[in-house]
Amino acid sequence: MYFKSVSWSIQYDLSTKEGERKTMKRVMAYDLAGKDRKILSAEDVKESERRAYDFRCLNLSCRAEFHYRAKSWPAEATKEREATFVRNPSSSHAEGCDYDYENKASRHRDVSFMQGGKFHLRINFPIGSSWTDRHPERGRLTATQRRAAAGNTGKKSVSSMAALVKLLEGEFESLESPALENLVLHYQGRQTDWPSLFKVAGTPARIFKAASSKSTDKTPALLAALRPVSTHTRSPGKEKPRFKCAEMKTQIAGTVVRLRPILVCETADVAAAVETGSTMMVSGRPYIQPRDLEAVGRFKNVAMPVYFHLTGRNQMAVVDDKYGRYSTIGTQTSLFPGYNPE
Repeated sequence: MYFKSVSWSIQYDLSTKEGERKTMKRVMAYDLAGKDRKILSAEDVKESERRAYDFRCLNLSCRAEFHYRAKSWPAEATKEREATFVRNPSSSHAEGCDYDYENKASRHRDVSFMQGGKFHLRINFPIGSSWTDRHPERGRLTATQRRAAAGNTGKKSVSSMAALVKLLEGEFESLESPALENLVLHYQGRQTDWPSLFKVAGTPARIFKAASSKSTDKTPALLAALRPVSTHTRSPGKEKPRFKCAEMKTQIAGTVVRLRPILVCETADVAAAVETGSTMMVSGRPYIQPRDLEAVGRFKNVAMPVYFHLTGRNQMAVVDDKYGRYSTIGTQTSLFPGYNPE
């Protein structure tokens, strides 16, 4: 027990210096006349704005005050310290404020820590690698990833999607809370911001963008709210258990695309955890067959299977139906790289 607590304190001290624990990348800026307010990002602050506004917490019910700290290059200009907002020593967040990450990290210090003003969580369930999810010891993990993962061994991990959903909804009430913009997940030595993993708005287009990327372990992973509706096995006894999910619609390069998500389960035990008729949060790396992608642009209304491979029960969890919005018709996106799926 003593060794474990020492391991935690070393990691915490290295990654959460006092000045870093109390920072925020964005604040609510109030002009000194009290007539205007706006959200301001630290990277966008102009010199003329530094003393023209009072900086406070993004939560309008919280009176925590901040001051601006410009970008700098400490340690004899060998490191870059990003611009940020630092909470004033005499100021504190309102009780229960969603942006009080320091307080949240202290309540979950076995799995979380603060760094650079962001709330970091280490997880231990797949979020989208293909080969390395099943064979991490033989996977394509770089030396940098292995070192980063080793540096987090002083902390436990959030063990499942269900545990992650419970933690986040308990702290932030909703998986769509604006305060989750500062959540970072650690998995296999990689860091991924929550907004890039999960956003209900534009879900079908986000799935299409990730699924149509080159199929490698670096292909973007995401979390998607899907609703399994029936089992689907073309060759009984030969294929892994599959489940059809409720259809999603989006518009790609002027073509209506009907995405048909299919959950592919590694084993029968994994399949037993799928609840048809319920909305389920699934972590995965969606995949579309190249031959199906070729149909986009050639037909006006395309039905396209998109596959999510589930290697374990911990990769999914039943969630509230409010997260399952399945259509973005009317949102134009482009088939070409670099398009914005929102």
